Amino acid sequence: MIVTLQTGSWIQTITASQHQVGTKVDHPGGTDAISFMTGVYSASFAMSSSDAAVVSWGTSFSDMVSRTGSITFEEYWSSHDRKTGYYTGSLTVERIPRTAFNISPQSLDFIVTNSRNSYRRSEKTLVRVFIQDFNKVQKKSRLPYNLASIILEKVYYRVKDADTGDIFIPFETTVNGTRLSSDSDGMFFEITMDLPKGRTYTFDFLSKDAGFDLVSSAKNVRFRID
Repeated sequence: MIVTLQTGSWIQTITASQHQVGTKVDHPGGTDAISFMTGVYSASFAMSSSDAAVVSWGTSFSDMVSRTGSITFEEYWSSHDRKTGYYTGSLTVERIPRTAFNISPQSLDFIVTNSRNSYRRSEKTLVRVFIQDFNKVQKKSRLPYNLASIILEKVYYRVKDADTGDIFIPFETTVNGTRLSSDSDGMFFEITMDLPKGRTYTFDFLSKDAGFDLVSSAKNVRFRID
């Protein structure tokens, strides 16, 4: 079964499967027992709120999301060959709530959570960024709990030499070429490591909000290109 989402000329097709409940349980003989819900199917997908793909009449996906905070798709569930339809309706996806700066934007800290020491040249990688506000008072708890990353509306990255400060990939704010996207785990961006060898690199982040432009360095990132 497949699910097709469409708005204007933008189309995405996702494979659906019988909905699973719980987790796999190992059994002797190498088989796994999984609980499925009879007659219930599900599909997972993700989309970037900064997608520059044109939807209709010169309006991009990101334009539509930024104007209304949500986007509505035509939703079709069908067989893989599209000859049998099971459901037709609509789906409205709301943008993840963004956090505005407080009075002291300098309190923001940008932490790359999956940084490596080296990358292959021309390797495409996804970089995840956790944003923390040190001015925010955290709740008190006797039990450990996970902190959620702040999600900002406009954040851009650049790549520079960590030792000399030379810029190799600048902030691109005009067409959102270096703008970060967001999901339920925080903020992220994809980058192709097409950089000269023999140098050590790091990231800077530019946050634009409420009249503030704040440039912050990723404090835990130093990598080379092999």
